[in-house]
Amino acid sequence: MASKDRDLEADFENSKPALSQYVDQLNIESKEDIFDDILMVDERYLQSSMINQGGMKKILKTIDSLTGRPVAKATLIDFENSEKVENFLKEARLTAALEHPNIIPVYDIGVDDVEGPFFTMKLVGGQNLWDIIKSLSKGAGETPELPGEKHSLQDLMEIFLKVCDAVAYAHSRAVIHLDLKPENIQIGDFGEVLVCDWGIAKVLEGAENISESAVDLDPCLYNGLTLDGQIKGTPGFMAPEQINTDLGSKSRQTDIYALGGILYSLLCYKAPYESDTLEGVLKETLKGTLALPSEKSANDRHIPASLEAVAMKALQVNPEDRYLSVSELRSEINKWMRGFATDAEDAGFMKSFWLLMKRHKAISVLLFILIISAVFAVSKIKQNEAKALKSAKDTQAAMDLLLKERVEKGEIFDLSLEQLESIHESLQEKYHFESALAIIEKMLVYKPDDKELNLLKAENHFYCQEFKEAIKAFDKATPKLESEVFKKMYRLSKEYSLITAGKEYIPAADLVKLILQFEGEYRDRLFKFEAYKFHFKIIKSYEDIRNNVPRLKNHLEFCRLLINGLNPSEASIDFRYSIEEEGISLDLTGGQNLNESMNYWFHLPLVKLDVRNSDFSRTAVIMNYYLKSLDIRDSKVDSVEIFQMRKRTYFDKTLKVFLTEKQMEPTVKQFASNKIPHWYKITFQVEK
Repeated sequence: MASKDRDLEADFENSKPALSQYVDQLNIESKEDIFDDILMVDERYLQSSMINQGGMKKILKTIDSLTGRPVAKATLIDFENSEKVENFLKEARLTAALEHPNIIPVYDIGVDDVEGPFFTMKLVGGQNLWDIIKSLSKGAGETPELPGEKHSLQDLMEIFLKVCDAVAYAHSRAVIHLDLKPENIQIGDFGEVLVCDWGIAKVLEGAENISESAVDLDPCLYNGLTLDGQIKGTPGFMAPEQINTDLGSKSRQTDIYALGGILYSLLCYKAPYESDTLEGVLKETLKGTLALPSEKSANDRHIPASLEAVAMKALQVNPEDRYLSVSELRSEINKWMRGFATDAEDAGFMKSFWLLMKRHKAISVLLFILIISAVFAVSKIKQNEAKALKSAKDTQAAMDLLLKERVEKGEIFDLSLEQLESIHESLQEKYHFESALAIIEKMLVYKPDDKELNLLKAENHFYCQEFKEAIKAFDKATPKLESEVFKKMYRLSKEYSLITAGKEYIPAADLVKLILQFEGEYRDRLFKFEAYKFHFKIIKSYEDIRNNVPRLKNHLEFCRLLINGLNPSEASIDFRYSIEEEGISLDLTGGQNLNESMNYWFHLPLVKLDVRNSDFSRTAVIMNYYLKSLDIRDSKVDSVEIFQMRKRTYFDKTLKVFLTEKQMEPTVKQFASNKIPHWYKITFQVEK
């Protein structure tokens, strides 16, 4: 063993000259030289040269003297403006928190004595996707950077799939980009695909921490830069709800719209909407009168109907008509690349049959032979009945193969029953019952009599107060009604289908009676759907408040009865309210157990809230969008905590907080005395 060790040592000694020569050839400095170099660095980023410049920031190419590598350095043009500085740094932090192979990585963030705040990123060669599209539109079919290198439709779809991967990852972190367009997608010289420019990204409510560091993706902290009253996004690729908020709030479907726009451009080499004026583009986007890519293609290129249908579905004006998720959109592209029909195309039998033949070449040849044989057999039917019958059987076998694929389409969709239940469970946890129903309906097309699926369908219809539909689904799932909860839902569906017949909404007392018959997650789901429907579908604006007074009164009475129905009689809450022009004034003075009850009234469009002399302490109440006046005198609400939450407010008006002199801590006093800028839109006023 010792002899073997000595041989290894001798081999290493003999290799030293070769290693030394290799290091010399690479011009690698010795360890001591690098160490001294690092110690002597005065300025980390050197030799800056301009790469690009926009309205807010410029991108420089520079050398990181610590690592010795070239990087892209983003600097702010107007760093005297404190609000712009904050937004710029938020972009850097948020982008740094999204770690994905197809998202531009941020290396460093800091403040330069000369150029102000900055952050550095990976320096990517190549060109952006819009430059490639423009090159293709000229008929060259190749990029200027890579002469002779053509981009086939298959190549472009592979790029698009990588973009979808990046956006799907961001959505899993509850981040939406809001400015997806070909110019913000960089294609490197070696096939890298990077989604860039997250400057107006938004963090959706309910986001979890995406880093173990101090970077906390608080939706209210990071969303300030997208809610300054301006339309943000790129005309031609921005969704209608980014132009007119009455069409809905920004969501994952907003990014799906932009992805549809990118796909549209990859098909016909033009943006979805084009006009000589900005106003023209915005009007066309809102109308949704969009020509098919094949109608806009300049040189009679063949554009697959499957992909065209996918793009048009993603570009629907109504967010609910678009794809449910980026994964669903990505799955459609995958189907096309694998030779299957897409859902959006709604292919007929002949198209599906033709695609089947393309996928199964051996069957195609066999079927061709069988068809020739069948034609010959028909002409000689009296002489060759046996052969004709055999041909018919073989043809039927080929058709059976097609039908089998269609029946098993759940697997093609990556929606096997087990996976469906997982997705359904996730949607139920988030109270997205209508989305859960949409998925179940897709599966029922192929398995209409499946007991499990019909039971899930019935349960979701019940939560959505669609009692007649629930009864039909329960009838099909009857053998599976082993759970007492489902039996109760079935019975109550029959009862409430009669109570609600001919009524626009369920009377408050009847709805409370229904909800109180359940406990735990079932009770929560019934209430959450009612609250969601009221907040997002019925009362979406101040005008809706004025136009729905009877329904608003019924819902307020529902909240009052439910809160007191959930509390013992000795702990009942005096729930006093009045309806004003811009919202509801809620008086909970002297109330007890208010913290627990907040879940049942926070969704209301509260313009005034009075919790004087109560045990209420939840400062999150200031996040209510409508709230203008909050009276916390002699309550348990901490004024300092409200002050610390001031940056999280996203109102378009000022919130006034009334408190006592005793509650005015020094920090709050300093803020109230105007020594701190008032762009936080919150004021404190002392009342006796």
